[in-house]
Amino acid sequence: MGKGARERVVPLGRTTRRALRRYLLAAGHHARAEEPLFAQRGGEPLAVVGLQHLIRRVVAGAGDLSVRCTPHILRHTFARNFLTNGGDVFSLQRILGHSPASLEITRRYVRLLDDDLREAHRRASPVDRLGLR
Repeated sequence: MGKGARERVVPLGRTTRRALRRYLLAAGHHARAEEPLFAQRGGEPLAVVGLQHLIRRVVAGAGDLSVRCTPHILRHTFARNFLTNGGDVFSLQRILGHSPASLEITRRYVRLLDDDLREAHRRASPVDRLGLR
């Protein structure tokens, strides 16, 4: 569920699906639709604060990281990498759960580096693709 209690379908890649299957097997989860996929010890759905604590524990276990790591930063990182890897902004907009009228919000999430912009232009420049010399 996204903001405003709107249901959102988010695609999962092969690597994520495999990791999720391993997690479910290890957790003894029986994939019933009415059960939360990620739950607290008492079986309640994992709350935002629980996710924040989980990320802090994982970061602490990773050793000395020189960057902050929060759910929001992970969301930004996903968005940037999605575009850098060839994804389009309209698909990203849907994955992030932004409304079709809010492309500006999607744009705020993704700040490509100058090198990324140069590379994107190199690949997609309409003038360069004309074949003129």
